[in-house]
Amino acid sequence: MSDSTTISDEGDLTLRMTRRFKVSREQVFDAWSSLEAMSHWFGPGPCHVRGGKIDFRVGGFYRLDLMTDDLGLIAVGGEYREISRPGKIAFSWQWSGNKNLCEKMMEVVIELVEVTEKETELRLTQTGFPDRKNAQDHGEGWGGSFDKFAPWVAGD
Repeated sequence: MSDSTTISDEGDLTLRMTRRFKVSREQVFDAWSSLEAMSHWFGPGPCHVRGGKIDFRVGGFYRLDLMTDDLGLIAVGGEYREISRPGKIAFSWQWSGNKNLCEKMMEVVIELVEVTEKETELRLTQTGFPDRKNAQDHGEGWGGSFDKFAPWVAGD
């Protein structure tokens, strides 16, 4: 399967993305597990992590403080629901810091599938969007983040 993004509205608006990275599942998994790692790739385009906290354990909380060109300083955070190394990470997702952001609680599931020892397929599913535009905006945001992720995780 090649990289793809779809939005479906079978009961609940759902964003599904698939991306392949030329590194092991463990490397992809580890890139989600610390603030230091996420600060290298999280956020599309000029958006970047400026601070936050990650307590990477089931029941632990995370917060990423992001500097954006259009909204200024904003934050996204939530609770880790499931962590199964190296195949799955599930967490809640909620924006704060700007009245223009949807502050509705959403859910994200990251599944990592080994294609080969040195190639991993990442499958992202995010649910709970208030409308299709919000789902599309998140798709663009994740896509931009993954554009940064690929060279960083590969060490390019």
